[in-house]
Amino acid sequence: MHSHQKNIDEALKETSSQLTRLHDDIRRTLEKVTSRENYLNNHLDQPLINFRTSQDHLAEVKEQYRQASGGVTERTRALTEVCCSHPLRMSVV
Repeated sequence: MHSHQKNIDEALKETSSQLTRLHDDIRRTLEKVTSRENYLNNHLDQPLINFRTSQDHLAEVKEQYRQASGGVTERTRALTEVCCSHPLRMSVV
């Protein structure tokens, strides 16, 4: 039993130092990741705001275009009806 305890104590010393090194490596890596994440967040914040603003503006312009093109389509249809129902049947140019 005494030799087992001695083996356990020796393994614990070695394992403890390895775990301490591993802990330190993980901590440093997490600090680097956090630092890089903060850097990216700080440098991408304004471009992302600009991008979202541009997307909103594009959506507004698309809606205006849709409404305008709908009006043109409706006027073309009405003109076709008027021209086709006219007694002289004028052709649409």
